[in-house]
Amino acid sequence: MDRASSKGLMQKIAAYVLTFLVSVIVAASLIWYFVSPYDFFASLLHGSLGTVTWGFWTTLTIIIFMNYAFLRQTWCATVCPYAKLQGALFDDRTMIIAFDKRRKDECMDCRACVTICPVHIDIRNGLNAACINCAECIDSCSEKMDRRQKKGLISYFFGNPGQQKNLLRQNAVLIGSITVLTLGFLLYLSLTRNLIDLTILPNYELKPRLTEGHEAVNAYTIAVKNKSRQDLALTVKAELQGSLVRITPEKIALKAGEYKRATVLVFSSDAGQGFPSDTLKLMLEADKPPGLKLSKKTSFIVPEAK
Repeated sequence: MDRASSKGLMQKIAAYVLTFLVSVIVAASLIWYFVSPYDFFASLLHGSLGTVTWGFWTTLTIIIFMNYAFLRQTWCATVCPYAKLQGALFDDRTMIIAFDKRRKDECMDCRACVTICPVHIDIRNGLNAACINCAECIDSCSEKMDRRQKKGLISYFFGNPGQQKNLLRQNAVLIGSITVLTLGFLLYLSLTRNLIDLTILPNYELKPRLTEGHEAVNAYTIAVKNKSRQDLALTVKAELQGSLVRITPEKIALKAGEYKRATVLVFSSDAGQGFPSDTLKLMLEADKPPGLKLSKKTSFIVPEAK
């Protein structure tokens, strides 16, 4: 952007247009974390992207464009948390851009490294969190020192030049251990994740009642989601007081990724035994793959006979 501004108006306009297009793409890629790119482009072509998605896309585009077009290095040196987070991994053997203080007497104090720095820091004062590692200071110093047939005073070093280095990298070991534990926990959650999700709610439109055959009937609204990549045929069972009771429907079919709501009726012939309410266990079991099942508990109410 800076180079385009120095070349003329047309180059500057072209640079802004290109920056805006890049901002649009980057903003869209951030939305794809939450909205599938396949659904995103399909909805965009049919004009049904939605106000929320459009709002986030527009807002992110503006923020990214303002950053690229006007803030740039200022953002990196102030607001961006990357350098601060990266600092947690720094130790005495991290590769950095540094001024070799062992040769500070050779410095001409030309301030070329300070003048060229896009975030206006003096690398000679030591490592600074605002440094964006652009290496402009290395080139500038090398150019000046070449005239004196000497090697540049600023370069890449593993830790500060001349500093005694510890054998054990504590920060790397600590962060690495946390990363391994987090990865292990993520794998555990992935391997133990149930591929069925079940939510049970009482159906208030169909209140608990007694049939002519003195069976207690409770109605429930269940929401079932198939989180697997294959179609599932689920058997629905109900257990009350340790015994299976009649339920309808007994089968629910779900396509891969499908979410379905259904009303189920649970019948109990033990209504005459006088228990006003009990815990009902509702179970779903897939025909294939074997062993895929889920159960949830809810209340079963027996109304009084009139």
